[in-house]
Amino acid sequence: MRIIKTLIVILVVSLIVLIAAGCTASNTATATPAVRNVTVSTGNISNNVTGTANLALAKTQDVSFTTGGTVDTVAVALYDSVKTGDVLAKLDTSAWETQIQTLNKSIVTAQRNVSNKETALMKVQRTVAVAEFALKQKEMDLQTAQSNLLAITEIKAAQDLVEKAQLELDIAKATQKVEAIANPATAGEWTKVIKSYQEFLNQAQANLRTVISGTGSGLSSVTVLQIAKAHLAIETSQNALNDAYTSINDSNAAVASAQLELADAKAAITDIQKQIEDINKNNPLITAPFDGIIITVSIKPGDTVAKGRTVFQIADPAQFQANFMVSEMDIFS
Repeated sequence: MRIIKTLIVILVVSLIVLIAAGCTASNTATATPAVRNVTVSTGNISNNVTGTANLALAKTQDVSFTTGGTVDTVAVALYDSVKTGDVLAKLDTSAWETQIQTLNKSIVTAQRNVSNKETALMKVQRTVAVAEFALKQKEMDLQTAQSNLLAITEIKAAQDLVEKAQLELDIAKATQKVEAIANPATAGEWTKVIKSYQEFLNQAQANLRTVISGTGSGLSSVTVLQIAKAHLAIETSQNALNDAYTSINDSNAAVASAQLELADAKAAITDIQKQIEDINKNNPLITAPFDGIIITVSIKPGDTVAKGRTVFQIADPAQFQANFMVSEMDIFS
């Protein structure tokens, strides 16, 4: 509006100057045109408009609890003045405190359980070490029993015969390969020789089996008894070795089970601690967000409130606003 009226003034002044200049030119053709300098300046143009309006608070805020519960105390009343951070109301925390106490006791029990599981794990780990040592010992016992069997004179002699037959067979086969290159005509003869050595080896191996079993011909009763005792020692050692394998497998399974139980016990502590943290995150207090006055109160001690429900409204008494309608005619008049 101020700019528009300023422009109108300028146009009017300019029009007067032009008319005056035209009149002078018509009366006196030789007259010098009159020049007048006009300074354009800004100013305030005001217009008073009358209307009816409602005066309202400009800054208000709803206030609610961050968790649900039972209202314990309400520290303010309607139209009370409050400062930032003042406690407006408090929920009953007795149930929370009881729950936390119970959870703290549960943590102590869970920690004791973890300690017991750690002790149990160490025990079964020691059992594995003992079982591994026993396994090695049983393996050595079996090897000793087998060696004792092969050390019996008759068995050793039969074993030596087998080894000799095997050596002669190997030499014959190697010689055949050489002769096949140097003198191919003798290849057939060496085939017969190899066959005889193979038969001799087969007989020696069969004899060794009968001697080891204690049923060979020509064995004395003393030798037969000695062989029987050696077999019994081998069988006993083999059974002990099998038991050692079973024991170590059982011990390893026990370790795995103890490790799982320990992990579960530790997880139980973590779960309880998480529950306590979640409870502590619940704020039982409502505080004033800024300096102001309480303009609504919708709770009283003993009420049950839900999380997020508005229970107070606070306003800043220093900030007001008036809202009313103004027509276009009033603006441009």
